[in-house]
Amino acid sequence: MITNRREKAVYAAIQTGYCHIDTAQSYMNEEAVGKVIAKSSVPRDELFITTQIKYG
Repeated sequence: MITNRREKAVYAAIQTGYCHIDTAQSYMNEEAVGKVIAKSSVPRDELFITTQIKYG
């Protein structure tokens, strides 16, 4: 079940047709993106996932 607002936003984006999902440690959305991708019916190879890590 998708419950928090980050997961809901990512789920809505994927269901709408977005295929590029941007994550970042500073956005605090990496966990939510991972959960939604795992639950999604969209094949992983059709999604382009990027992330930004904190450096330094």
